[in-house]
Amino acid sequence: MMDDIENAFVGIDLILETTSGSKPLNLTMWKPIFTEDTFEVSAGSKAEEYLLTLSCWGKPKARDYLFPVDADVDEQGLGDQVQVTMEFGKYGQPSFEISNGTLTIDEINQDQNSLYLVGRFDFTVLDAHKSITVSCWKFTIGDRA
Repeated sequence: MMDDIENAFVGIDLILETTSGSKPLNLTMWKPIFTEDTFEVSAGSKAEEYLLTLSCWGKPKARDYLFPVDADVDEQGLGDQVQVTMEFGKYGQPSFEISNGTLTIDEINQDQNSLYLVGRFDFTVLDAHKSITVSCWKFTIGDRA
């Protein structure tokens, strides 16, 4: 069954729209890995310069989350907490630092075999050489049923 779920999600894109200065940057991610309570998306091609991984544990709901989101996933299974991990930077180089920000999930539809999620991030990314301000980093995972 896991093979069926994983294969079903190969090729579903996470589409991110960012603003770095005045230039829009559209990134397409690949190979979501999905289980009942977890999704992880790894960056491919040009995107790896900016976002290495985005992972989410728990059962996200449509709401705002402040982050870095380090709170433990709800151990009682109530599904009202989520943990989000984002790693920025180029492979083999130090990761960027991420300021406090907000993850907003606008829409979510998740069942045993599929996931559709729309949301955005608002935060600032800093590295040793430059500051990248990202406002309204929008993403979509999956296909609307």
